[in-house]
Amino acid sequence: MSSRTERPHKEALLRFPLGILGFEDVNEYVLQSRGESPVWELCAADKDYPRFIVFAAESIAAGYRPELSRETMARLGAISGEELTYFAVAVISKDIGKTTVNLRSPVAVNFSAGLAAQVVLENDYPMRYPIFKEDGGLD
Repeated sequence: MSSRTERPHKEALLRFPLGILGFEDVNEYVLQSRGESPVWELCAADKDYPRFIVFAAESIAAGYRPELSRETMARLGAISGEELTYFAVAVISKDIGKTTVNLRSPVAVNFSAGLAAQVVLENDYPMRYPIFKEDGGLD
């Protein structure tokens, strides 16, 4: 079974060799699931900050399949994209119904290697993808 469909960990310590955009000096994070929902929390392992709300990308955008460079795959210790799970960073709005996720710069995770990277994709995935349908339900 691929890691895309598994929920391998409720909590995982992940190493980001290059950090996260804007936080390049923070290299270790804890990724924690929030029950069976697609919502996860990504927190610096040894600091109170930064802290991100992320969504399992496939639960927000069906068929989400980013293509990563060989260099990025090697940095993640992955041979195939099937080894990776993608998370989209949320931008929480004051009006929760207008919350979006960034599908252009996902966090790619190789749970088995304990490695992760935020990647900037060179395709048409949007930076601001709404997670709620107009009726208020998850997309």
